[in-house]
Amino acid sequence: VYDGSEIKPQPGYDVKTTLDINLQDGAEDALYKALVANDAKYGCVILMEVKTGQIKAVANLGKAADGTYKEDYNYAFADQGRTEPGSTFKLASMMAVLEADPTLTLEDKVNTGPGRMYIGGAVKTDSHANGIITVQQVFEKSSNIGVARLVQEHFAGNPTRYTDYLKKFGLDKPLGFQMSGEALPYVKDPQDRSWSRTSLSTMSIGYELKLAPLQTLAFYNAVANNGVKVAPMIVREIKEADQVVESFDTRVLNPQVCSEATLRKLRAMLEGVVLEGTAKAIRPKDYSIAGKTGTAWKFKNGQYTKTYSTSFCGYFPADKPKYSCIVVIDSPSKGRIYGGDVAAPVFRDIADRCMARDQASQRPMLARVPARRTPVPLVRAGLQDEIALVCERIGLPGQTRATGGEDWVRAAPVRDTAFVARTVSLRPNASAARLGRMPDVRGLTLRDALFLLENRGLHVASTGSGRVREQSLAPGEPAKRGLVVNLLLTPTVAAVVAPVALPEPEHTEIEENTLLVPAEMDSQAAKLAKASGAVKSAAKTTAAASRGEAGKAKAAGKSVTTGTAKSTVKTSGPATASEKVTGKAAAAKAGNGAKNAASAGTKGTEKASVSKPKSDKKPADKPKQKKARQPETRLTTTPKRLTPKA
Repeated sequence: VYDGSEIKPQPGYDVKTTLDINLQDGAEDALYKALVANDAKYGCVILMEVKTGQIKAVANLGKAADGTYKEDYNYAFADQGRTEPGSTFKLASMMAVLEADPTLTLEDKVNTGPGRMYIGGAVKTDSHANGIITVQQVFEKSSNIGVARLVQEHFAGNPTRYTDYLKKFGLDKPLGFQMSGEALPYVKDPQDRSWSRTSLSTMSIGYELKLAPLQTLAFYNAVANNGVKVAPMIVREIKEADQVVESFDTRVLNPQVCSEATLRKLRAMLEGVVLEGTAKAIRPKDYSIAGKTGTAWKFKNGQYTKTYSTSFCGYFPADKPKYSCIVVIDSPSKGRIYGGDVAAPVFRDIADRCMARDQASQRPMLARVPARRTPVPLVRAGLQDEIALVCERIGLPGQTRATGGEDWVRAAPVRDTAFVARTVSLRPNASAARLGRMPDVRGLTLRDALFLLENRGLHVASTGSGRVREQSLAPGEPAKRGLVVNLLLTPTVAAVVAPVALPEPEHTEIEENTLLVPAEMDSQAAKLAKASGAVKSAAKTTAAASRGEAGKAKAAGKSVTTGTAKSTVKTSGPATASEKVTGKAAAAKAGNGAKNAASAGTKGTEKASVSKPKSDKKPADKPKQKKARQPETRLTTTPKRLTPKA
């Protein structure tokens, strides 16, 4: 049953993961498009539930030797993706600063100078000169100088305190992920041999340390989860046949990474990045995103190069976080180098897909979308009993009865419709009850207007269709019997334009279908074919000239046909239309003798066409004459010279 290419399944365990196949497909698609658009080296995406830590999607794509993108390494979890995080690490630095100085507010000022400043033994630069800005703006604009100054001012006297905060946040330890091969984070401290006086300010902006994308995401997820840091999980349970061998629940790593006051400030800063900062280009309209962009120089051969690792890490919706996500795109090479331009759009694409399929998250958006309601009839004016009947039949609530028992009523709202309020409120049409005065018929149908006006002895001239919009005599003016009243009617709804049929295609006269032959084909056969046609035309013309003399016509036919064949080979062109018509008319009068002469001429033609005439060889020094289109003129004159001789 099983051949060499098949392996018989062995009894084993079934692993049930936390992945969502729809979100997984969307994450892979969004990542792939971004990698191709930016011609990047590799990229990864992790999507996780905030409360449970369940990973709903994970994608890893790297550029192969042939230029395509394949799943070659596990950049999201393993050592291949462990790199210097760059600006996404500024969240940890700001958390340490706010924990160390609870009095620091987001409105406090920081002088970032002209965009270049010497801090902690090294020069720090910003992409733009920001000058004096607030702490909130330092984070929103991702100012290296601002963050480095804040960390340097609070921890320069005791750098160990800064690294202790990082360890308290759990950034120096692996997460204990369910899959083997998790990368080991590298966060050094002053006891490390590589520590220098520039390490504090450099680490504050995400350099001289290494984290895997999963470890960065777990830290951001803790901020979204009200300070509770949970372990990411990808396996929900393990089964053997129908028996559950082991199941896994959410595991809490740190119940409170920081104070609630610090959390409020951090979440405000993360939201500000998307509202006013480096990621404002991905700000959605229907929900909110909180996150941080990252752009880190790549360290190669002992120095930092002009290649970059871009990233965006955050959560959504910002007010009630449900998902956290990180996107890393390494070494983009199409001109865009910042995380807000390369990685952030992928985050937005994935967030849109999640929000579109999450019905619970859609409810706030659906509340802002007008519900599709059944159409409400247009109510402007009319007979009260008829309006009340229609409203009652369709279940339209409201005051459909005007007080006083009047027959003719008008709609109370100014807009004269019930499309918005979905209720109808009527008021009496007082002008309809005043005899000898012009009633107000605006808004009435033509039928109702005619009933009112003609019962008062008025003549009506109407134009248009629909309801009355204008009347020539103003309401309340004296109206004598026999007076002509002009009414202008307009439709109450837009007219539906009927589809117009497409015009018939123009007729094109095609004379013949020409078969194109290769240029290298010998043209001699084509010339002989044209000569044969000319011979037949000349034979018909000669037979018509004989006028019944069978004996003479026969001899003349042979000589004339032979001569014609010789001359026709020289001309290599078909007979004209006038010659064909003349030949047919003469042949009809010639009789049996002309037929014999024509047949004799045809035999002579066959002999002449088989032999290759010498005249076909054109002189080599006149190539242009060979292609000149003059045979029609020669054929027209040749029969005229031959006819008198016959």
